[in-house]
Amino acid sequence: PLLSVFFNDRAVWDEYSGEGVVSIAVETRVGENMLQVASANCPIFLINLTYRFAGGDENLLNERSPN
Repeated sequence: PLLSVFFNDRAVWDEYSGEGVVSIAVETRVGENMLQVASANCPIFLINLTYRFAGGDENLLNERSPN
């Protein structure tokens, strides 16, 4: 699929994803952050969403914010 990924109203990915996996690095802001994924040519389903902190601390992956 031809995917467009937006983070906080800025395009961060706009390419074909032949593997079905997109990996992007973005900087979050304090407060609300918005991720949007759209397909230009076929329906898509989001199966998994994974995040990591910049320092790569795996112990923090399971912590979630209250929002």
